[in-house]
Amino acid sequence: MKGKLLLFGAVFLLLAAGCATVFHAEDELPLREMIAQKLCVDLRYWELEPGTIDPAQTEPVTYTVKVLNDEIAEALNELRPGSVILFAESCQEGKAVRKLTDDIRSLADSNSWPRPLLTVDEEGGRVERLTFGPHFPSAAALGRMNAEYITNIASEIADLTLSAGFDLDFAPVCDIDSNPKNPVINTRSFGHDAATVTKGAAAFIKAFKQQGLLSCAKHFPGHGDTATDSHTGLPKVEKNLDDLRQLELIPFKAAIDEGVDCVMTTHIQFPNIEKETLTDLNGKKILRPATLSKKILKGVLREELGFEGVIISDDLDMDAISKNFDWKEAVIEAWIAGVDIAIVTKRFQSKNSINDWNDLIDKTIEAVKNGRYPIEELKRSCERIAKLKAQDRAYPDKSRIAYYESLEAFQKIDELAVSTLEMKGDTNLLAKIKAYRGPWFKQTFQDAARRRHFFLFNDTPFINEDNTITLLYNYSPTVPQPDAVDAFQKMFSAAKSRGRKVIFLSCGFPHAEQFAPDADLTIISRGGLSGLASVFGDLSLKDIAPSVAKPPAQK
Repeated sequence: MKGKLLLFGAVFLLLAAGCATVFHAEDELPLREMIAQKLCVDLRYWELEPGTIDPAQTEPVTYTVKVLNDEIAEALNELRPGSVILFAESCQEGKAVRKLTDDIRSLADSNSWPRPLLTVDEEGGRVERLTFGPHFPSAAALGRMNAEYITNIASEIADLTLSAGFDLDFAPVCDIDSNPKNPVINTRSFGHDAATVTKGAAAFIKAFKQQGLLSCAKHFPGHGDTATDSHTGLPKVEKNLDDLRQLELIPFKAAIDEGVDCVMTTHIQFPNIEKETLTDLNGKKILRPATLSKKILKGVLREELGFEGVIISDDLDMDAISKNFDWKEAVIEAWIAGVDIAIVTKRFQSKNSINDWNDLIDKTIEAVKNGRYPIEELKRSCERIAKLKAQDRAYPDKSRIAYYESLEAFQKIDELAVSTLEMKGDTNLLAKIKAYRGPWFKQTFQDAARRRHFFLFNDTPFINEDNTITLLYNYSPTVPQPDAVDAFQKMFSAAKSRGRKVIFLSCGFPHAEQFAPDADLTIISRGGLSGLASVFGDLSLKDIAPSVAKPPAQK
């Protein structure tokens, strides 16, 4: 394995050294291969043409990709992308996902093209794609623990990810949760300040390196201070570069110093940093978001922070980009801006979709020919990718998958995660709830975590046997809607008016305890359902952390 990767790296280095500065026609074939190395496609859904399954079928049939069938293999073999990303839809059964990743590598080996990086988003908390394995605490929960604890959890995540056959995990998140209205980062961040985020990110990178898993710091230069989700809109942050140096850039610089392998960009406009514009789909001029900004990627990330690794775009099919730009032009602009690997999902989904990808490569070749995308930059980019791929790694024996699917693994992580929880108030109240329906709660939370069924009991009151305690549970992975908050507070007031003690189980949204400041006991789990089953089991509560850092003030 290592020999093949090193050979591939040497081929690219020789190719880069041998290409003339001026583009020549005879360079076109290796040029196509070089451009393909800069692509990351997703295997999530695949569309079969009408009549493929049944001659009477008149409409295309779309199914979830869980195996590498002949048609998908043929499409991959034609495009030969440098990277592939898988999502939860394809990762629900451990043995199947390991076979899928092994088959993709075998396909590349048997057809003599460089093995693609196999990538996945496995952060912990609410962003977990390997749903056959345990539910890990979120970064928000881990940020309150010491570095050794975070490293131990991250090592488990790395072992699981490698066991499933992946090379690169798009973690850790280096964004600082500085805006309570942020709909997308919140619990994905290690905390509200640079020091906490730096501690968590460094621990993840250290653990990944020890295991041999590639890491990726995201989302550069920072997605923590937005009130818009770039999946659904184009955020704008009014901070200048000095502002970012004082906060957002600190964890990224620390991640670079720790040896992070990749950095992922963000689709956010920074009008006080990047003033250059692009023409959108409606013919209007709009400011370049960070992913398409030379000033941010080359000027700040490369030159100021000294990052020499691989820059990866966030998904260029997110609305922030795809609703504003032609996707092929966006990919080329990202490469010109300094992106090494462009992630584009929802485009590699049928045999016919290969035509679009070939058209993208043709357009990129034209950009190289006319000097818009200098070939020297393309060569340097491919050198970085080759160097990344040349890093040696070992995938655990397939039997390791069975362990991560077992109840033993779920219980282990749940018991570890209990120490990430916090309690405020009269902990004696919990004993009455445990005595009443403790085993039921334990099993229900455990099952919910296995199924990632996070909205169980949402806003539903539970009353103990002697009618003296009401337990209110609320799981809100993002900023709760006003009507949900209102409904919750009405239940809270009703319980109080009846003279009941109130236990508030605050799960998910990092600032949710503000909705019930007068609760008699608040159990805070910023890590999702992870750890809660153990609270209602037989574990001692001595490991539950006291309340520490306060959330930022509401803007």
